[in-house]
Amino acid sequence: MIWLASTQIGHTRPVDPEKKPDPLGITEREVFVPDHDMKILDDRVDWCVRTGITHLEIWLQRGFRFPSHPELDVKGAFSAEEMNAFVRRARKRGVKVIPGLELAAHSAFWLGPVGRMISTPPYYRLVRDVLKDAFDAFVIVLV
Repeated sequence: MIWLASTQIGHTRPVDPEKKPDPLGITEREVFVPDHDMKILDDRVDWCVRTGITHLEIWLQRGFRFPSHPELDVKGAFSAEEMNAFVRRARKRGVKVIPGLELAAHSAFWLGPVGRMISTPPYYRLVRDVLKDAFDAFVIVLV
């Protein structure tokens, strides 16, 4: 039986807490990844092991550095190498880590201007690249 837990990396906060945000809340927020987020992920794996959860889904868009698109970088985001090392540590403990990405209706915030161009060639190219980056960071080749 597969048991799944889900968590996200990265956080958002208002750029100017005194200013009233726009109705969509898209332009006045900044995204950041606190220094302790990797510790939180490791603690989440500990919790999965203790409770018998076998799979952990991590929502990447706010805390992963996509190598093919540096314009999506967030301060403190994890590199593909850091994420792959985490995935390996979790796998050794019996927890499979699955990447999660919000696409289509939820992409306007984290994919920038192209995120609002759903069903266009630039959008599909960006999504293809982002999916490949996530796959490369999360796949573990078992030899």
